[in-house]
Amino acid sequence: MREIARRLNVSHSTGSREIKRGMVTHIDSEHREFRTYSADFASERHAENMTAKGPNLKIGCDHALVAKFKELTPARDLTEAVLRRGRHSAPD
Repeated sequence: MREIARRLNVSHSTGSREIKRGMVTHIDSEHREFRTYSADFASERHAENMTAKGPNLKIGCDHALVAKFKELTPARDLTEAVLRRGRHSAPD
């Protein structure tokens, strides 16, 4: 696996995840199961997984929203609230 990843210029972990994502079970004409890699299945599975993530929040790019926050909340209070929340809980 490491040699394949090196030749494709990707990390070993990336290669392993891709193989895992694309593994499928087929049945041959003698009804024996065997596992193989399917690029089509891996691509479909990747696309499906990406739809479950949702969009990223980019508040830093929304200058009007940042200005409104600054207007409504004193900087010291906002900074303390963000730091306190970061130490004690995960974001909602």
